[in-house]
Amino acid sequence: MNTNIDVYENAKIAPVLIKDIDKKILNEAVVIDSIIDSKDLGVVNTDKGIKYPKCYDEIVKLDYRILIIKDIDKIDEYEQEKFYELLKYKEISNFKLPKDLKIFVTYSNLDNVADSIISLCQIIK
Repeated sequence: MNTNIDVYENAKIAPVLIKDIDKKILNEAVVIDSIIDSKDLGVVNTDKGIKYPKCYDEIVKLDYRILIIKDIDKIDEYEQEKFYELLKYKEISNFKLPKDLKIFVTYSNLDNVADSIISLCQIIK
């Protein structure tokens, strides 16, 4: 990964679609594997109150405010849509994530990334 400051600055503006991610960043980030079930990205209203997804709680608690969606191109384009709201609005089930959250989406083959996802991200090869 290109670790210069521009990559981080770019991530403040819009999600970054990136081929390789620095191992150091992986240790400082919340990582969501793209194969996560859609229901695990949702918010559930239970009799005990609202239950947020595990990643939401982790992101809110992190000092670094970095989220990585790993290997987006490993799932079909239709399935990639489950990340649309998160990438476009920085929200999960209409619950806002921190404004300073930096989102990185990793891929191996850009041809396998949905156009709708590409349109939301800055591409770094």
